Amino acid sequence: MRKCIAVSLMAVWAAGLALPGPTVRAQGSGALTLGEWVEGELTETACTTNFTFQANDGDLILVEFLRKTGTMDLDPAMVITDSAGTTVAEADDTLAGFGASAIFEATGGDYTVTIMPSTIYFNNIFSDVPVADWDMTCPSDAAYGEYMLRASIPELLVPGSTATATIYAAYEMEGSSVFVLHPDAAVTWGIHFEQPASELRAGIDLMKMPDEETIFSLTDTLNTRSGTLNVDLEAGQIYFLVVSKSFYSYPFDETLTTDVTMSVSEAQ
Repeated sequence: MRKCIAVSLMAVWAAGLALPGPTVRAQGSGALTLGEWVEGELTETACTTNFTFQANDGDLILVEFLRKTGTMDLDPAMVITDSAGTTVAEADDTLAGFGASAIFEATGGDYTVTIMPSTIYFNNIFSDVPVADWDMTCPSDAAYGEYMLRASIPELLVPGSTATATIYAAYEMEGSSVFVLHPDAAVTWGIHFEQPASELRAGIDLMKMPDEETIFSLTDTLNTRSGTLNVDLEAGQIYFLVVSKSFYSYPFDETLTTDVTMSVSEAQ
């Protein structure tokens, strides 16, 4: 997986929410209910945790493992395995260090999410052994901290869909909104964005998953209020549309927020 892309995620939301609502549940490992957040903390003495959930055959499952809102400590990574222990998805720094987001099509049954700091992930990812056999020794130099975790079935963006991403000036609130596209057939869709006049502007990226291949990257929209890109998309392919604060946006007002409207249409 790429260590960094030209975006950021304190939160990855398929439904367009920039920050989670009050659905966060108690800390600890155990069962995940699809669509509900859990929270906890990884520490030097408890640096990995497993969560399980069930999915039906054909379900598209989005798993989001994030630094807790308002914190900047944890460097998240995760591996998702099926009931046989086979890795079905993994993620590390999908959103430039603020969180890890993975998506896969389930074949039914039980799945396990193993969460960890990025250091453990990179100490093991090249070993070519199942995650159950990884060295999970807690490194003293890893980035630990509080987290939020959710597995859900995302609402897909299709022609006619509109969603809103909120970006924040404050560094501790930096994050990204991730929207999911999954066309059944080969199509050309128009991806449109609008943002108000502000010192705070968006960066927008489209990535082909799971390899995080960049389809386009708008890292600087400082003088752009709106725009549409007509993009050729592959049949059955999953894409992340990521909206975050532009790397070139440095407003002096740390309380500033901006809502960016994203919409999808047939090609113009």
